[in-house]
Amino acid sequence: MPMRNFLAVCFKSITLSQPIVENETYTLHVLTDKLSKHSIKRLKEAIKERADIVLQIHYVDMNLLQGLDAERFTAFTFLRLIIPNILPAEIERVLYLDTDTLITNSILSLFSLDMKGKAVGAVTQNYPSAKENIKRLNYDVNKGYF
Repeated sequence: MPMRNFLAVCFKSITLSQPIVENETYTLHVLTDKLSKHSIKRLKEAIKERADIVLQIHYVDMNLLQGLDAERFTAFTFLRLIIPNILPAEIERVLYLDTDTLITNSILSLFSLDMKGKAVGAVTQNYPSAKENIKRLNYDVNKGYF
């Protein structure tokens, strides 16, 4: 299944799980090198029921990522590292979600979470295939995988 299909499901899960907050908007930023008109239509359909959810697509020149370790990771893996260079400066906090993420509960508390001055927060993945990924990527198993 193409990643754009996962993304539409992720977006739909957001529309179904997030509370409507007066005078607040959820902006879903998509970072990509290309997206077909059909894919854009599917993403818009996934969020059409919610006027408080906005879609913004950012087309990224993937040449910006040349020279990075493409043997172990795809270029898209590295996109999350240049989010501050892509999104508008007035955005104070970003919640990065992989395209295959399902949201089942409110994410609002993540936007008020005290990061104690840290730039990035992450959640370790504790499912069986995480150990396979740790081994495949040559990571230290004691450091976890996120």
